[in-house]
Amino acid sequence: MKKLICTFLFIISWFALCTAQSTNDSAPIFTDWGESVHGVHLAVTLSNNVVVVGSRVPVFIKMENLSTNDVYMGESTPEKDFSIILTSGSGKIYRLTPIAIVFSHTFRAKLDPGENRNWIITVELDKYFAPPGLVATHANIEPGEYMLKATRKFILARDAHDLNSNLIKLQIK
Repeated sequence: MKKLICTFLFIISWFALCTAQSTNDSAPIFTDWGESVHGVHLAVTLSNNVVVVGSRVPVFIKMENLSTNDVYMGESTPEKDFSIILTSGSGKIYRLTPIAIVFSHTFRAKLDPGENRNWIITVELDKYFAPPGLVATHANIEPGEYMLKATRKFILARDAHDLNSNLIKLQIK
């Protein structure tokens, strides 16, 4: 009985600790959006546009449905649902998330008219997914100026559509 009470107190303490963590009152501000596709658009922003080689970078993503239609998305994990891509000034492309395998989504999610959703994907700049994009190459992305974007698919009236975010500058030092 004593062991059961201790376990119960541990679980309550753990839950209280988790719920007491900061939710970061300074929510990311999205000032630019990718091109709208049937009234749906996607935006990305970063908390810091200058980062160190090999660091981890949180990418903040927001998707809005400004249409009058329900749209659907396959949902599993953000790292599988979105493609995060860096492009250098010379055109070299680094894919920071693995390619989604067809039918790998866990469930279907709906985005109602007027609704928006937010995600945070932490990408690592010490690896990237070279074509075909299934296995990570463990090497630092070279210092330089890059443009970052996010992409994902959504479904409207049984048709799949590609959605691209705005481009955002990222400098790796």
